[in-house]
Amino acid sequence: MTDPGLDAVAGMFRVLAEFDFEGASPLYHRLATAAADDPEVVALLLPAAPRDRMPHLLFAAVQYLLGRDGVGMLDAFSSAPYETFRTWCLDHRQELESLTSTRVNQTNEVGRCAASLPTLATVAAWTRSPLAIVEVGTSAGLNLLLDRYRYVFGPGHEMGPTESGVVLQPRIEGAAPPPMAMPEIVFRMGLDRQPEDVADDDAMRWLRACIWPEQHWRAELFDRAVDAARRDPPTIVRGDVLETLGDVVGQAPPDAALCILHTAFINYLPEPDRFVDLLSQLGAERPLWWVSGEPPGLVPGMTSTAPAPARSGGIHFLYGAQPVGQTAHEPAVLARSGTHGAWLEWLGDPSD
Repeated sequence: MTDPGLDAVAGMFRVLAEFDFEGASPLYHRLATAAADDPEVVALLLPAAPRDRMPHLLFAAVQYLLGRDGVGMLDAFSSAPYETFRTWCLDHRQELESLTSTRVNQTNEVGRCAASLPTLATVAAWTRSPLAIVEVGTSAGLNLLLDRYRYVFGPGHEMGPTESGVVLQPRIEGAAPPPMAMPEIVFRMGLDRQPEDVADDDAMRWLRACIWPEQHWRAELFDRAVDAARRDPPTIVRGDVLETLGDVVGQAPPDAALCILHTAFINYLPEPDRFVDLLSQLGAERPLWWVSGEPPGLVPGMTSTAPAPARSGGIHFLYGAQPVGQTAHEPAVLARSGTHGAWLEWLGDPSD
């Protein structure tokens, strides 16, 4: 390849095949490894904005089109040679390019709530206040409803409404979150540049197509969370985070602990430093808590020297909270988790 754009996308296929898909999605690992050396397939992502040119987007578009015809991606390609996948993609080039030019990868991964919830509960315990949560990169807002889900961290260690149809039970590696109270959330609002409407069946089919084909547990959690959200959907604002976050934050009640929440968001920002600067500006006007779940090294102040669990595999996320515009606490990494919440390790002080 000689086109810099193609080379960059091909590089993402190679990196994610090794560090994200291997051990988690055998099909995506095999297809991404082969596609990295296939300029015609890689070029199907060029209609997307540079920050969105990820193999996840192409694979989601393939799943979406197959699902429209009632075909699963595993059924279509798991035992077929790469050439079968390649031919199918090129035969559907126009439809795939239409999707990659207009859609973005939005997993809205409910499993991440298993780490976000105890992190937010820790902030509530520190501040002894109810929470006002603004989630950036919220997609359909399913993770804004995290206090309506049930959490099972081990025998006798459960929290959340017992009648919830959404039950998160991550594999515990090392320490589990200590028993803690469900935080009181008095304000919740989502912000996304391209939000999805939970009432729109086609939009939900797209989000479901973003789930990796072997991970049926994720699809089941997603379906149950969509059902819950349709009964009482959260408020979501469409807009660019740098232009809109200030207005959204201004609507939060002043007597609540303001939390800016995001997971798997930073990588999709063209200028992450501007987001960090914006949080500093907002924190100067009103103290807030920056609550994040991102890969190590992406969020300033969120680092951990503790070795990852031996069988965790691939990329993992660090979850933590750091005060902005206040000095009551130091930034704290509180949890480490699989990218989609399959496993969880608590890193915070057991007394938190």
